[in-house]
Amino acid sequence: MLSYKDAVETRRNNPSRNFCSYGADKKPVADPYSARDRFLAGTPFVCHSSPKFSISPGATVYTIGSCFARNVESSLQKAGFELPVFSEDIDQSIYVSKPFWPHTVLNKYNAHAMALEIERYVGRQVLPDDGIICLGEDKWFDPQMSYTKLAPEKLVRDTRAKLDRIGAALKRSDVLVLTLGLTETWLDSDYGYVFNNNIAAVAKHRVNSLKVFNARPDQVYDVLGKALEALHEVAPDLKVVITVSPVPMTQTFLDQDVAAANTYSKGTLRAAAQMLYEDLPFVDYFPSYEMVVCSPRALAWQDDQIHVTSTVINPIISEFSKRYLTT
Repeated sequence: MLSYKDAVETRRNNPSRNFCSYGADKKPVADPYSARDRFLAGTPFVCHSSPKFSISPGATVYTIGSCFARNVESSLQKAGFELPVFSEDIDQSIYVSKPFWPHTVLNKYNAHAMALEIERYVGRQVLPDDGIICLGEDKWFDPQMSYTKLAPEKLVRDTRAKLDRIGAALKRSDVLVLTLGLTETWLDSDYGYVFNNNIAAVAKHRVNSLKVFNARPDQVYDVLGKALEALHEVAPDLKVVITVSPVPMTQTFLDQDVAAANTYSKGTLRAAAQMLYEDLPFVDYFPSYEMVVCSPRALAWQDDQIHVTSTVINPIISEFSKRYLTT
């Protein structure tokens, strides 16, 4: 909570405080820092921020998130960062079909699955039989993986071993970039833990125990806050950058328009991210979500209106480097 004096001073020192700047005649005037002028520029939107901390060039960056995180990590690697995700080759036969990203298996969508991954790799969460479940002969499945099919036990366990080796790098990384995706979360009531996402081939075997809930801001904040604090205890020097993926939900399981469901989802995640940023000194928020959704739509989105173009992603990574990297 700011005093009146501090609030006025903060406003005065913030060049991007105005949505639109007006002249004496009450008409809009040019102001390159106003949101209006940045909208009208017709170029990728730049959302200003003041980072809490800096990152050394060549730092090791661990990424958790969905397909947007895969975009980010590829760009970060090109920018000279070390990415543990690329330390293992993933057997592509594990997938339902050929994925766009070789490491799509790492995609995480809901906050509860992300928290489970963090707690797993800091030793706070041990899943029975590594969380792998058997659904029939040669039908094994790891519900914390993404876009994988039911497969022979050896392939599933070998893939889990690779993911665990990648995950071991979390505690020795310099930065965690956590990209929040969506709020609709699948829970298996028999096993007692969340699934990363819904897989139709699995659902028909678990139809009586799979349930979905739509996480609230307090639930996202609580589950991620506990996981990040546990991480901070074992890796006190690690910095966390939270972002919200601009990629919308491809579908909703709730009785509402997918656009409305997506607005709730992103709004919830953005609110929780703000709460974590305000309460945890080692957590910062980077506005990549705002940079995408405020950019011209034709410039920002591929034909499916779901995935983001490199035209916008590349400037975002440049801004990330500019704000966080020490020289």
